[in-house]
Amino acid sequence: MRFLLHLFVVAVVLGASHFSLAQALEPQPEPYKLVRTLQQAQDRIAQGSQVAYDVQRKLLDHIGNKFIKFPDHIWADSKNSEAAAVFALAGGDPQVGKWLLKNRTLSPKFAPILEGAVEFASRNYGKATELLNEIEPLKFPGHLGGSLALVKAMLVAKTDPKMAATLFAKSRLLVPGTLIEEAALRRSLVLFKSKDDLPKLVATSNSYYRQFGRSVFGRVFDESLATAIVKFEGAALEMHQEKLVDAVRHTPVARQKKIYLMLAKSAVLSGKMAFARFSSANATRVLGTDRQAEARANLYLAAANVISNEPSQALGALEAIDPKILSVDDKEIMQGATKIAAAVAQWPPAERNALSEPPSEAAAGDAGADDILTRVQPLMTEVDGILEKLKK
Repeated sequence: MRFLLHLFVVAVVLGASHFSLAQALEPQPEPYKLVRTLQQAQDRIAQGSQVAYDVQRKLLDHIGNKFIKFPDHIWADSKNSEAAAVFALAGGDPQVGKWLLKNRTLSPKFAPILEGAVEFASRNYGKATELLNEIEPLKFPGHLGGSLALVKAMLVAKTDPKMAATLFAKSRLLVPGTLIEEAALRRSLVLFKSKDDLPKLVATSNSYYRQFGRSVFGRVFDESLATAIVKFEGAALEMHQEKLVDAVRHTPVARQKKIYLMLAKSAVLSGKMAFARFSSANATRVLGTDRQAEARANLYLAAANVISNEPSQALGALEAIDPKILSVDDKEIMQGATKIAAAVAQWPPAERNALSEPPSEAAAGDAGADDILTRVQPLMTEVDGILEKLKK
């Protein structure tokens, strides 16, 4: 009964087009066929299958248990030795890989990759880099080359971003449309740090949302995007806003609001108020009935408007929000924004106008401007403390 249930789950995960009962009933599928099943399940994850994600760990464990039962002559076949390396690179238990290296005769072409993959999975990153450094992913077509390029890129992302970008590109080239490409796009966001990288960041977001807008790992990408994009200057962000809107449009409607809310919150916490207004305004335009999401959009928009010519309007918007439906950190954002808005609303119009001007437009050494900054500094220091705590 358990066996039939397992067959049913695999059929659901892979779909009828990738699964045949005759194949599943094969007495002892060889390692490469088991890994092929794993690859198909993982690619379903990239397309949004929560079922595939939920059974992935059990599938990995099932395959690992099968691997150690295969006799030595099975592993002499290069297809199966390759499968062992792919399995390790795809999240398989490194202990299985260690056991195979010690107790089975593997093809010398694939054993070094398996050894490096085992060290990577065991978090021995220095040793993994040493073992995999000279192995060229393009020499291994398909999932092995793509997985190898992805792992190598992750190993050098902090020390050699340029090399990492090349390796991420290779992984995408070798296995387009797979979970490997999804991971390459998702993980490449950490590479975009210099002021000239914003177009690449937006282009990567567009590629990701077009191809993997329903990925189970989509929220991870959204969070990484929200963290990365606010590091760029406001003027550059404004130039790319509409391209970002075009990219987000490729995701399901329910997720679009979540993306904009992440962007808006990150912008508020980073002091990028123009981008916060853009993101929160777009969140309000996405249709939905989630009261908390609407309250958050209004909160971030009001918080971005507290230092403006009309702080009383921002204060009114903040007071209209029901704090009971906000999270703890959003309540703290509301608290800080309310304090500033209430204080600034009491100032004369001329002083409010001066406060809302960009620093470049204020006269250097202007005594009035210095007085305004002196008055607002205690408030800003208090709010900065709140925001720093939220960032942590």
